[in-house]
Amino acid sequence: MSKLWFERSQTLALAVLAFVLVTLLSGCRDAGLNELQITLNEGGAALNTVSDAVPGEVEPAALSEPPVGYLFDDRRSPFVTPGTPPEVAATEHFDMTPNDGRSAEPLEAFALDELRLVGTLTFNGRTSALVRDPAGKVHQLSIGSRMGADFGRITGITASAVQLVETVPASSGWIERASTLVLGD
Repeated sequence: MSKLWFERSQTLALAVLAFVLVTLLSGCRDAGLNELQITLNEGGAALNTVSDAVPGEVEPAALSEPPVGYLFDDRRSPFVTPGTPPEVAATEHFDMTPNDGRSAEPLEAFALDELRLVGTLTFNGRTSALVRDPAGKVHQLSIGSRMGADFGRITGITASAVQLVETVPASSGWIERASTLVLGD
């Protein structure tokens, strides 16, 4: 019984293989390639013609409408990640100068995009962030700690992100900018 079944399945497999090969090879016959070659030969002559224009001169494009100014200055920039918070209102405060006489903390030596949030800890109701510097050292930070080259100060810590305010130079003084360091970025 099993020998008969084996012979039938082998015969069926050969029949299926033959059908597949015939189907695939039938696609290789001439499918109008002669018509395509004739069309290309006729159209090719038009492609090789040279216009009567003087070499080196380009005719200016005709403007159909006057140029329009950019109308979306008040909207979010398409080049900023949608989750990026906007800059805090810029004010001309000369007392915002970030040099407040304190010594710099270790993570202020690095740009914010060089630092990675690798985790958070909550102990006795206080949450702290674990941030890795470019050298691979992990630092434990809390609210009020400083990080980033733009005088960043941590204002909030959640399970997946650290919120901070950076003080950056502007044309007329200093402004504060909200930034976020996200777990896994």
